[in-house]
Amino acid sequence: MAIAIVVLSIIYVIGNKFLTGNSDIPAYNILTNIGKALAGKVLSDGERNDLWNRLAFCNFFQEPVADLRKATDAQIESGQKSFLKVIEKYAPERIIACEPLYGYLPNEGRQGPEVALSSPWKDGKIYSAETWIYPLPYGKECRVMPIANPGGGFPWDYWHELIVEFLK
Repeated sequence: MAIAIVVLSIIYVIGNKFLTGNSDIPAYNILTNIGKALAGKVLSDGERNDLWNRLAFCNFFQEPVADLRKATDAQIESGQKSFLKVIEKYAPERIIACEPLYGYLPNEGRQGPEVALSSPWKDGKIYSAETWIYPLPYGKECRVMPIANPGGGFPWDYWHELIVEFLK
């Protein structure tokens, strides 16, 4: 698989403080939860460092947005243009977009197939997530799947199973 990109809102200062587990940084829980969802487990400092060195991140908004539900049209348009430039430049095969940013992504492209769990989850239900497909050069495609906001209350084990199916 080529590059996988995780689309996030603005994350201020992370650096080594995140990699060593500084939970005083607001973005720590978000990135920790994304890491657990991708890996399917709680990561050691070394594993976390290795994971983040293998991913690309894209901040959708190009400036701080205090409340994502109140983003201005100009902020959304700027984010959409930036997003399209990123997928054009890096041609990722898969993108994981954190909610609510998935709803702001450009309308270019088309609805993709649902990603569904291959077996029932803990509660006996089979869950799924929609996908969106953006065309890439040379007939390739970039598939995007939304995940819930990875802040508090994020069921990383559930999302891990869907991410595994999505990355197949």
